[in-house]
Amino acid sequence: MASSQKFSDLSIEEAASKVSHAVPMVDGIRLMLAAIALLAHLIDIPGTVRSSDAMWFLLAGYFVYAALPFAVRTQGRKFFRRKIALWCDVTWYAMLIAVTDPLTTVLFLFFPFAILVASFEHGCKEGRRITIGSVGLYLATGMLAGTTTPDFEWTWLFLRVVFLLSLGLMMAYWGGAEVVYKQRLALLREMNFISNPRFGVDQSIASIMEKCRGFFKANACVLLIHDTDSDIYCMRQTDATDMSRALHAQPLPADMAQPLLPFPADHLVLFGRTSGLTIFGRTRCRLYNERTQQWMTDANGHGERVADLLNTEAYIGAPVNWRRYDGRVYLTSSRDAYGPEDALFLMHTVEQAFRLIEHIDVLDRLASGAAQQERQRIVGDLHDSAIQPYIGLKMGLEALREQARPDNPLAPQIGKLIGMATHTLNEMRQYVTRLKDQHALSGSVLAADIRQLAIRFNEFYGICIEVHIDGELHLNDRLAAEVRQIVHEGLSNIRKHTTAQQGRIAVACASGVLQLEICNANDGSCTRPFMPRSIVTRVESLGGRVRIAHDAGCLTVVSISLPI
Repeated sequence: MASSQKFSDLSIEEAASKVSHAVPMVDGIRLMLAAIALLAHLIDIPGTVRSSDAMWFLLAGYFVYAALPFAVRTQGRKFFRRKIALWCDVTWYAMLIAVTDPLTTVLFLFFPFAILVASFEHGCKEGRRITIGSVGLYLATGMLAGTTTPDFEWTWLFLRVVFLLSLGLMMAYWGGAEVVYKQRLALLREMNFISNPRFGVDQSIASIMEKCRGFFKANACVLLIHDTDSDIYCMRQTDATDMSRALHAQPLPADMAQPLLPFPADHLVLFGRTSGLTIFGRTRCRLYNERTQQWMTDANGHGERVADLLNTEAYIGAPVNWRRYDGRVYLTSSRDAYGPEDALFLMHTVEQAFRLIEHIDVLDRLASGAAQQERQRIVGDLHDSAIQPYIGLKMGLEALREQARPDNPLAPQIGKLIGMATHTLNEMRQYVTRLKDQHALSGSVLAADIRQLAIRFNEFYGICIEVHIDGELHLNDRLAAEVRQIVHEGLSNIRKHTTAQQGRIAVACASGVLQLEICNANDGSCTRPFMPRSIVTRVESLGGRVRIAHDAGCLTVVSISLPI
């Protein structure tokens, strides 16, 4: 447990926010302790008071200090950070004990309050710090009193010190364990959320790798997969600087991949060059057999060679078994060695994650099969109900142009209509071809498609659309198709419901969210507020949000956020 508790500092603010509902209770208990100390002095509970005036002054000060945070937080406002408050508590207790007898005062029992709150709110490390600080301050006040008091019972002082140290360390251990377990449950819940069939297998794998890397404070997460049917190796990698490499599996030659997979396929690997695995003569590399549930040493030296290939000081290697694939996930770190509980939790996390991935893959195959059948039906419907009428319309327009004289004023307009009909007919034929061939619309193709939509919109309707694409769009084909349809509907709304002659489309991907903005200016002739119901319905079905802003300058901005 001790090794895994270093991760309790990973999400300390998140963990604190989850227990924020307990803050008023903590402030109330602090105020109650101050009232108890004041009452104990009033009714003269046994215990030597060295200075009555100083005692009254300190008790009044501590009561005011305890009452202020309680009153401020009752009104919904923050007073100061809880970590600082805990250190202030310990300091107040030490000052109060300094003017009493350290061996008989009941104020000694106030120290566990600060230790308990620190441990269960901020984790094991902060609990240990408060414990050591409390023991140090109490020991200092006791030794100061011992130097000025004849016949001072040093045995009782050190007995209290040992008791406080033991109790504090136990509180820190169990409090830190609770924080770690809550964070692990939060990670597993979040993995269930991000493993959405709509995102696709690649996006789900990349998100899970990044979540694991962040949770374990790893420098990088490397996934090596071996296809046993085709004997092909591929690799995905994510680090703090670039998550996009995990979105696409990169082929890896067998002579480069096999040295990274020297361990038995069902064994967990734990390696560290730092002190975590080398103290007391323990080996640097250990293997865990899941069937026998026993740890063993790496007698072949594979762990050292893999660490050199990964260029790391410590790593965990969890096995991956997924349908016809096997391989390993590596989490690398250059700072701290991981512990056995960290490795076991990663193994269980990877096992659950790839069960979800397998579920997504099955759903994706079912959806692809159903989509293929639907595409074939749509192809037939389009050919009969749309393409054939357009061909007839084009032929009619061409016959009308042949009948019109060259000096007819409608001849240019008829020629323009023929051009639009020809362009639309070609688009429909290309669309039918894409449906037949099952071509996917990737993120890179989406950017070019949006620009082409804007150019065509300007040619047909005279509305100038400015397009901004920020960086690369890493989207799967289904989400890209949905985004294209949203953009098309947004442009149609500008033409139908506004008098705007200019507009703008901005697309960007950041922090796992696609941001899409469609805005237009009406040049002062603002129409009534419009709610694009079709866009809102489509976005909400994708798990996103739509916000519409209108300002006095008749600028309308439709902001769309989609999780990717």
